[in-house]
Amino acid sequence: MNLRKSFLLMTVLFGLSACAGLPRMASSSDPLSSQEHLTLAGSYLSHGERKLAQQQYEMTLDKEPRSIPALVSLGNIAFEDNDLKKAKSYFQRALKENPQNAVVINNLAMIDVSENKRLDQAQLMLEKALPTAGPAAPYLLDTLANIAIQQGRFTDAKLALDQADAGVPASDVIFHKHIRDTREKMNRLSIQVK
Repeated sequence: MNLRKSFLLMTVLFGLSACAGLPRMASSSDPLSSQEHLTLAGSYLSHGERKLAQQQYEMTLDKEPRSIPALVSLGNIAFEDNDLKKAKSYFQRALKENPQNAVVINNLAMIDVSENKRLDQAQLMLEKALPTAGPAAPYLLDTLANIAIQQGRFTDAKLALDQADAGVPASDVIFHKHIRDTREKMNRLSIQVK
């Protein structure tokens, strides 16, 4: 046997014997809890790492298939990707787990607004959820305003936007800007209708 082959064989054998003394990690077990996956996903999302966040939300569902935060977050990601069918599927699964969840009801209604379908049904669901929506109420009101805008009910839309604007904390600058943008859209459309 030549020196090169002998060296290669010794390296392989040494490598194998060195590995034999190391503790083995279980390749199929996930050391993180579902809550840790959710936390990690939120961190990835806050840093703009949507794909990594999506993976962590999916890993949460592997451990806890009924996790409403993971289902809603995956639905939101799909919605942002304009995959409305996938988003609706996640939101419907979350609604099945908690039929009174105002955020989930709002998100399903947002899909209806995006598709311009089932607006009357979405409006009824939102109006039913609104009294117990708590901090989510401004978001439901905004969605109601968008339904009213699409239906040409500009007075109703203005009232809903006024209520949404009044209910949002001053620190939520992004949502206040969103409400201003919705008002501008409403004003443009109402002028076109006249």
